[in-house]
Amino acid sequence: MNGVIAAGAALGFIIGMVAGLAVLFLIRAVAGGSRAIASALKIVSQLLAIPGASLGGPWLGSQLFQSTDLTALLPPYAIALAITMAVVAGYPLAMFVVAFGRQVGPREARTPRT
Repeated sequence: MNGVIAAGAALGFIIGMVAGLAVLFLIRAVAGGSRAIASALKIVSQLLAIPGASLGGPWLGSQLFQSTDLTALLPPYAIALAITMAVVAGYPLAMFVVAFGRQVGPREARTPRT
């Protein structure tokens, strides 16, 4: 049981790091303009393929998790994933939302009233 909890937390950490880095690349691409989005999407698609490849692809991953109790694996996985994703991408994502709000806010304030 403790091994399943540790495995769930480790998987959540690994996938949280990869997903957090993918979000960071996408934030930078959106801030950089349309040319940066195409190159960032290539990088993000390669990043998101890492967890599947590190588990040996679909065959080994499915064989590996057949003997694992997923009800015990999912809670530590989800907690570790959420914490890792928040640590890696939380602050930059919040700053992006604030900057976007400042950029959009003045435009709406200038609209003529009818």
